[in-house]
Amino acid sequence: SSVPAPVPSLACLVPPFLLRGGACSSMRCARLVTGVLLALSCLLCRGAIRGIGRGAMPVQNEIIMQSGKEAASLERDGTVQVVSDVDDTIKSSGNLRCLGIPLGGVDAQYKRNTFYPGVMQFAIEIARGGNDKIRDIPRLAVLTARAREFKFALELSNSSVINRNYHLAGQANGLTDWGIGRVLYGSVKEWIFQDLKADRKFKNFNRLQRELPPSAAFVFIGDTGEKDERAATMIAKKFESKILAVFLHAVSEEGRVAKLPHDREIRHKSGDKTPVLYFRTYVGAAQKAYQIGLMNEAGVKRVIKSSKSALRGVPKQSTQWQDLLEDIKAAKDSMAPFRISQFYF
Repeated sequence: SSVPAPVPSLACLVPPFLLRGGACSSMRCARLVTGVLLALSCLLCRGAIRGIGRGAMPVQNEIIMQSGKEAASLERDGTVQVVSDVDDTIKSSGNLRCLGIPLGGVDAQYKRNTFYPGVMQFAIEIARGGNDKIRDIPRLAVLTARAREFKFALELSNSSVINRNYHLAGQANGLTDWGIGRVLYGSVKEWIFQDLKADRKFKNFNRLQRELPPSAAFVFIGDTGEKDERAATMIAKKFESKILAVFLHAVSEEGRVAKLPHDREIRHKSGDKTPVLYFRTYVGAAQKAYQIGLMNEAGVKRVIKSSKSALRGVPKQSTQWQDLLEDIKAAKDSMAPFRISQFYF
């Protein structure tokens, strides 16, 4: 079929990186450009892009490198490199959509940009590997689908709200220089073609692990909303026992309590297994981390305390409290010696 005259002119607007891997038809190019323009329009209208009119954050490299000291800490026994997604894993996307397409995630249970209760404490406890004496742990590494082309507004810079909150959480735990370390971004291409998000995160993880000591062990944290499960499966199958566990936050598009998939294992040819663990709250994640030896009882207790504190002011009848109380009870039931009555109301 013939292509309308205006369409070929759009092809010249497509950045070269989108054309890698073979020729791109004019119609495909038009779709890409149209999608980018729609996404930008929605973001601007809803205030999702920040910094415009208030001074944009300074642009840094695509990968925010850790210092030699931080990277070297991975070689210490017991420490773990935690790798996390952002939207619907660290904070809620609020299920913001443009023409029915999610912009960042699908979670509607929490308001947009709300940090999930206990998320930062959980990362600290996992990185400690159950050793409370460790005071030098690897900074959090981030694999995000956020487009690097929009870094002027969506960058996780040192002055970003997310990084500042992680830094404060580290200070509260005696970690003076902890926060977000490496950040590997996606591209506009994955914003338009959602199925490519998993492949991007898999490629970025390959880049990340090459820069770390061979002895580095990893825990991946993502969510069930946008291809993180597929990305984690690809990563675990390639790196096998180096991936100690995968934690996936179960999210809900309707604002109700999310359905919780059954935990499973990824079996490797070597005979090793990588557990894939689903959770609604970070207390639930902490309980499961304890059960597989990635967190001690004191760590679970600190995640509970942090989660409770984060929900102050939220109505007790909310689904957020419902989820949290159920997971606290599950933690109590699974750890008989762990007296948790002080966390009830």
